[in-house]
Amino acid sequence: MKKIFLNIKKYWFYFTSFAVFVLGFLFFRKKTSSLVDQISEINERHSKEIERINEIRLKERELLKKNEEILRKTLAEITVKYEEAQRELTKKKKEEIEKIVKEYGSDPDELAIQLSNVTGFKIVYPERNFNHEE
Repeated sequence: MKKIFLNIKKYWFYFTSFAVFVLGFLFFRKKTSSLVDQISEINERHSKEIERINEIRLKERELLKKNEEILRKTLAEITVKYEEAQRELTKKKKEEIEKIVKEYGSDPDELAIQLSNVTGFKIVYPERNFNHEE
């Protein structure tokens, strides 16, 4: 017994450290869950993430459809307005051309110049050859 007491007295630090380690392990350890529980939890989280991704995709598709519809309506409105503006412009040009023809009908050169200004066409004068060989 004396030998045991002397050994404990000599190596008390090791015995105490071991005892503290064992008690700490017993008191502070976590409850370990089984591998099956962990896998099922991971699968649940994964399925929730997939559901959220699918919901977001559906929202994106709906937004895309709405935007395409708005684009189509806007393009249709613009096309109608453009066609109306073209008709108006054509009417105005016709009225201006009629007015010019009435004013300058007797003078072909001035008529050509005025029509060129209104329509944007270039005047191409014919080549005049004064050296006629007859």
